[in-house]
Amino acid sequence: MTFGPTLLDAGAATRVAHAPASGVGVGEGEAVRHRCVQLLDRFELESGEVLRQVEQAYFLDGTLNEARDNLVVVFHALTGSADAMGDWWRDVVGPNLAIDTNRYAVLCTNLLGSCYGTTGPADPARRPFPEVTTRDMARLVGQLVEWLHVPSVAMAIGGSLGGMVAMEFAATYPALTRNVVVLAAPAEHPASAIAWSHIQRRAIAAAGDEGLEIARMIAMMTYRTAGELADRFGREEHEAGGFAVERYLSRQGEKLRARFDVHTYLALLAAMDTHDVGRGRGGVASALRPVKGKIIGVGIPGDLLYDPLLDVRRWTEAAGAEYREIESPKGHDGFLLEGAQVSALLREVLAEQSPKVAKTGNGTRPHANEPTRAERADVVILGYGRIGRELARQLDGATGRSGVRVAAVIDRSGFVLDPNGLSGLRLETLADSKESGIPLADAPSGVRATTSEALASIRHLGLSRPILVDLTASDTTPELEEAIAAGMDLVLANKR
Repeated sequence: MTFGPTLLDAGAATRVAHAPASGVGVGEGEAVRHRCVQLLDRFELESGEVLRQVEQAYFLDGTLNEARDNLVVVFHALTGSADAMGDWWRDVVGPNLAIDTNRYAVLCTNLLGSCYGTTGPADPARRPFPEVTTRDMARLVGQLVEWLHVPSVAMAIGGSLGGMVAMEFAATYPALTRNVVVLAAPAEHPASAIAWSHIQRRAIAAAGDEGLEIARMIAMMTYRTAGELADRFGREEHEAGGFAVERYLSRQGEKLRARFDVHTYLALLAAMDTHDVGRGRGGVASALRPVKGKIIGVGIPGDLLYDPLLDVRRWTEAAGAEYREIESPKGHDGFLLEGAQVSALLREVLAEQSPKVAKTGNGTRPHANEPTRAERADVVILGYGRIGRELARQLDGATGRSGVRVAAVIDRSGFVLDPNGLSGLRLETLADSKESGIPLADAPSGVRATTSEALASIRHLGLSRPILVDLTASDTTPELEEAIAAGMDLVLANKR
């Protein structure tokens, strides 16, 4: 691999204004940014084909620190661009926002095959363009991270297609990233999503550029929900005739056709359809369990494109990752539209130092003084009342000395778990929620479930020497029998 220079794209300067800090005028709060382009002599694809003279467009906002370990890598979705901070995620990325560019350097590239500055089929001279995969996209970004001499990435994050690429990035560079957040994305593209892609391709084949408008309308019906459309439009008629919802969909198609390229759309649909992080790696678990950093998969109840349980939670359980949810009446697009919830999650992730890894000059590795898997015991607390919360606090305080850590807490409403251990900050947040009358199912990262369902989910994570501590006063004999069958040790309260 030969790296060429990185150039400023003079035609892509943007001016971004974020909410200014107190005492700062609007003019002072604005920042002029330049899109950059990395040039590579050649890039070999997963298929074995070689692209020549490759350009990779990107924005790098914020400043790399002296250790060069404060980089956050953001991956865009199907029709997105490299401009996360100035465009599609401007309420999440920027000064004093969840991904704070005062603290982090934020890298967002235009993915390989897209049409916003990176090499792809939008260039007629490049057609026919070879098939690219999400793995190719992740590897090209990896080349840029290497060129930046970054030994450890603070977080990699993306939603939908971007989430698939984030997953591939983690699997391709398992020791590089300390946190990986995958929003509304599967480990392998499901049959239903492939079917939606097929319908869109047929629309484009039948109507060309106009077919792109139809494809966008089809896609929008998987990105949003029936409830949202009913609330927004109902049976309201448009002043120009027809129903308001019809005009909304038509307008979405027109806008995409005006800003996007039909050849690019087809290439990226194909990349999504071939996505399978376990391909050639022995399956999802074998691909993701070696990742040294923390992985969080985020589902959205009501997502019509990627079912949160079948397409997200299932792979998190296989990979030993953490599962979270975003509540949104808008469905799949919630990862773009629910800025407050996404921001809360990312602030929490970036505030925590992952207990699983420590930075080194060659990426990441386990702490030298961290207990080995054989020495560690993972505790599951059943009953998160006053006594359960106090026990969690005491165990957290002794974690470094004893090798015992709290992996999950369960109450009548549901559970919260983290296969890497619930940190002191997380436990304090959950305790505050419980003391305020908020059940675990409604707390941050909570999952609504019966005790039996909670234990079933937990036992799939492969915890180390799991111990179930039952502090409830009720008869939990069936659940205790399930725990014993799953290989858990038991500690029981004094029940009659």
